[in-house]
Amino acid sequence: MTTTRLRTRKTALALAVAVVLGVTPWQESLAVPCAFNPASGDWGTLGNWSCGAVPGAADTATVASGKTATVSGAQGATAISNAGTISINNNSGLGLLGTNVNDGLINLNSFGNNTDLTFSGAAALNGSGTVNMSNSSVNRILGVGATTLSIGAGQTIQGAGKIGAATAMALINNGTIVSTLSGLFINSAAGVTNNSVLRADGATLVLENTAFNQGAAGTLNALNGSVVQLSNSSITGGSFSTASGGAVATAGATFGNTLSGVTNTGTFNLVNNSGIVLGGTLTNNGSVNLISSGNVTDIALSGSRSILGSGVIALSNYANNRIYGTAGSTLTLGSGQTLTGAGVIGAGASNFALVNQGTIVASSNAGLLINASAGVTNTGTLRADGGTLSLQTTVNSGGGTIEARNGSGAAAQRCGHQQRQLLGQRSGQPDHHGECRFGHAGWRHRDRAADGGQQLRGTPDRRPDLQRHVEPELGGQLYRSDSGRRAHHRRRSDDPDVQLPEQSPVCGQCQR
Repeated sequence: MTTTRLRTRKTALALAVAVVLGVTPWQESLAVPCAFNPASGDWGTLGNWSCGAVPGAADTATVASGKTATVSGAQGATAISNAGTISINNNSGLGLLGTNVNDGLINLNSFGNNTDLTFSGAAALNGSGTVNMSNSSVNRILGVGATTLSIGAGQTIQGAGKIGAATAMALINNGTIVSTLSGLFINSAAGVTNNSVLRADGATLVLENTAFNQGAAGTLNALNGSVVQLSNSSITGGSFSTASGGAVATAGATFGNTLSGVTNTGTFNLVNNSGIVLGGTLTNNGSVNLISSGNVTDIALSGSRSILGSGVIALSNYANNRIYGTAGSTLTLGSGQTLTGAGVIGAGASNFALVNQGTIVASSNAGLLINASAGVTNTGTLRADGGTLSLQTTVNSGGGTIEARNGSGAAAQRCGHQQRQLLGQRSGQPDHHGECRFGHAGWRHRDRAADGGQQLRGTPDRRPDLQRHVEPELGGQLYRSDSGRRAHHRRRSDDPDVQLPEQSPVCGQCQR
């Protein structure tokens, strides 16, 4: 005969579950084998267990395949080995300890009240089963006190609710966590290590106020028009992947999102009035979209950072898309990157430098301003095509190209000497690789010593010899904007072959 006795002392987890739910925990059994007997029944009924009592802290509650144990009230704490179904009713909770195996189903069935699966200490949920969370925001998987929960490689958690719930539960995910129904929030004060998949598929997955460290196989994945949303969280390592209209995106009015060492292979959206801080290299093999609709929308650099890969950075048709950095920082845009649209690069940040090895295109009528106070080194392409490209900075374009197409303009607001040239000359000496092109019924400026062409030079009292070195071509124009009119170069009416804008002269290498 199995002997049982009532425990007078409850475990810390059982008491905590009771406090959370506002109900009294059931008394626990001694440590004896506990198998759930009926095909279905209540977890808290003593006679439903082979041990004659509700499983306790030192027990393993076993639910066989085909059986359903329904949790009402606050139950715990124990370990489980589940091949059947454990169903947690609305306003109820189950506490788990140690290593747990779920090869069946665990269902959290909130319809408006807190419904909890709680863990304490070093805990694991392994097996090949699924945790289903109903369509309620107050389904909760959380820790009691300092907790580390490891989700096994075969385990799936899906549905709506909260994981972490701002408790001190560190989460290690080796399985698959999927936001469906009305959405899932992950918020852990102790951080998340993701070695597998955090996915939005049918609803938004919100990563809120949490540090996420991703292993090599860790990915934030958005499918079927759903969004993985960053809300003042940091992501280190791993990747972003999307398909079928899904996207990783910032939450509106959040600027505390940090990316370090992330690879984007999908769609990453920075929504209006939000931003990210680059704390390390971003490898962009997909699309990064800055979607200002009037408010500032930012990529900020903390230190010198690189954006590498073969992707596109697309800026909406608003001037408040901004890419800039802290004092003394340098942004390197890799050779495979294309940045296109409207906004500002540099934003006047102190000693901010741009190294462009890729392609930067002003493609929208709001225009693109490059205002890097420490200058631009361009070995790629700076292009106006659909919008005005304003260079309010020093540009060293040795080996690079500056061009305007299809009637667009490139406005040089600042040119100077001592490596402050637009055409790839250094201290007035020829550079054999620099080239400026301006398309469509505009002008072509060349800096090619191999062609025998002379350099486009001016002095404070003599304008460049434009007639010899400007050729008609296909489109736009290079000119000084109003802020550059203090230079000692003026439009001359005796230049019949060079039609300059009335407001300012063409600026090749304009020395002050």
